[in-house]
Amino acid sequence: MRRSSDKIEVPAAPIDRRTLIADVALRLLGQRGARGLTHRAVDREAGLPAGSTSYYCRRRHDLLALAFRRHAELDHQEIAAQASRHSGKALSLQVVADVMATQVERWSRLKYPYQLTARFEIVLAASRDPSLAAVTAESRKRFVATLDGALRVLKLPDPANVAAALATPIAGYETELGLYGFRELIDRGAVDIVQPDLAWSGGFSECRRIAALAQAHHLMVAPHAFASAVTLAASLHFIASIPNGLVLEFDQNPNGLRDELLKEPIRIEPDGMIRLPERPGLGIELDRGAVERYRAE
Repeated sequence: MRRSSDKIEVPAAPIDRRTLIADVALRLLGQRGARGLTHRAVDREAGLPAGSTSYYCRRRHDLLALAFRRHAELDHQEIAAQASRHSGKALSLQVVADVMATQVERWSRLKYPYQLTARFEIVLAASRDPSLAAVTAESRKRFVATLDGALRVLKLPDPANVAAALATPIAGYETELGLYGFRELIDRGAVDIVQPDLAWSGGFSECRRIAALAQAHHLMVAPHAFASAVTLAASLHFIASIPNGLVLEFDQNPNGLRDELLKEPIRIEPDGMIRLPERPGLGIELDRGAVERYRAE
């Protein structure tokens, strides 16, 4: 499926209607966000008669769930394809480099970027709707099982210890929730650099517990902070408060909610360091004009 200047074009190869609807829904989710995903929009973009999407997905919730599951299915297919492509080879730096090169090339193709955006939309929608969160939890279990199988195809003796099999340190996992999720990752040797996200992992108190656990295992912490200036400021104070802080992951993508939200934006100094705000609390003051510009009703 590819994007033309005014519509989504469907490939000539046969495809069942439900899969077509799922593919178009996933693309719309990535291009327009959850609010732009409607039954009518899917019918129009897919070139289907009015009401076709409603036949398979009666509620908008069902349409979102279908897009979620299709996203997971595409991930599973890619993992299985990569494993098959490299089966029979011992896991080595060259194999890992080949896999990463393939993935980077995939990201660069026009058909894939919408899936990256859709991933964020899925996480956001799931955080607001418990039933959609259940769909993502189900997909996550399948993903882990698929990854486990792929690693066995690559003849990795213990798929839980991927980090131990690689020379490159593995950093993660910003979407993990709470101390107990990170405890499992650390105990299994699945991570070398621990990356909690204050917004995801439980705030200051929980992230300090995660950092203490990492320190007990001689691991460094590099907080994940791909969000607003408020999250960035909180993450700065967090890493400054722990003894095993490594670096702060400072997103450089265009982001008005990071660059414009504060009266005194947080900047990287020429020496690569950042000065922490010293006023009470997080030490920041919101720019009310920026708040109004980005307000969503």
